[in-house]
Amino acid sequence: MKIKLNEISPALSQRIINQMAAEDKRGTQSSISERSVFNGALATQKLVDKDNILVNTDTKMLANIAIEEIYFEYLKNGSVHKTGDKYKVCGETIRKWINKSGRVLNRSKWKDEDIEKIKAAYAKKEGVDIKNLASSLNRTHAAIACKAEEIGATVSRGCQIRTESYKKAISESHSKRFEGEQGKLERAKCSEYFKKWHSENEHPKGMLGKHHSPKSKYAISQGHIGKIIPRERVMRQMKTKLKKYGTLCNARPKASWKASWQEIGGKKKYFRSRWESNYAKYLQFQKENGLIKEWHHECETFWFDGIKRGCVSYLPDFKVETNDGGIEFHEVKGWMDSASKTKIKRMAKYYPKTILKVFDSVWYRANSPKLSMIIKDWEK
Repeated sequence: MKIKLNEISPALSQRIINQMAAEDKRGTQSSISERSVFNGALATQKLVDKDNILVNTDTKMLANIAIEEIYFEYLKNGSVHKTGDKYKVCGETIRKWINKSGRVLNRSKWKDEDIEKIKAAYAKKEGVDIKNLASSLNRTHAAIACKAEEIGATVSRGCQIRTESYKKAISESHSKRFEGEQGKLERAKCSEYFKKWHSENEHPKGMLGKHHSPKSKYAISQGHIGKIIPRERVMRQMKTKLKKYGTLCNARPKASWKASWQEIGGKKKYFRSRWESNYAKYLQFQKENGLIKEWHHECETFWFDGIKRGCVSYLPDFKVETNDGGIEFHEVKGWMDSASKTKIKRMAKYYPKTILKVFDSVWYRANSPKLSMIIKDWEK
């Protein structure tokens, strides 16, 4: 192949001459085998023979292309990706060929001010826009991410830290997509699509019908021990659980008190027991018949200032507004444990003017048969 050095700059011409002279001293290169990917899909085997000619054993796409030609093209445009576009392969394939042939990639060194810019960008609380940062430093997205990992600015290689505005936009977009009647149709559509896909395809990781062994479960559990979870993530999980289940406690399906979501008087609430939900129906019955003005479920918490251990607060079951403008708090307690006793005692000590009425199992069993006859949907 004839080399036209007048097509490139004098500096690059001298560099090419020096490179070729160094290769002549080393002698003929041995065959090098490498595995590459064409456009992320077609895997083929490449060989560099003793004449330094690329031989493609699986396709005629790049057969008999001299490595010098590829290297000169790279030196002219300064980019493996632009070179790959010319030869219809990806930039990483060009990079591998040049590295395997022993030639030097034209990498510019990182400057101290560039590294300081990366540290400052990753230190921002709102996150870093890697795309803009890469553009300002004249680097690729991958180069910025790898350098950030190398200097300890990020813990995940290639991780795109999303800005708060970007995360908010994504959240709003997802919320609008799945809200209202149109959202129900969209969820049903997604559900049908994934059911069909799984019926026609194997499990992505080959785990269909399989379960983790006790040994694997133990290893996974040990791997999570000691990990620090961000406070924001924990708060988000707790809010989601509270909104969905009405409580942060784990479900107890075999318990006798049967907690559940119920809508009473147009209010959808999570009641921790059947007695509690029945008493809410009793209060709604009194409201509809003019005996009370309004009732609220678990709406006000009382804190015991100065208490550092044990029961530091108390959340009554119901707040009741009487017709004369008074406020009462009602507690339905089937079983009075030690913690409940302590809360009620401290309530009397710290809030002596607050009216608290406790309805225990004696009151409930005495009135339940009568109330079940006049109140709709009373649970027995």
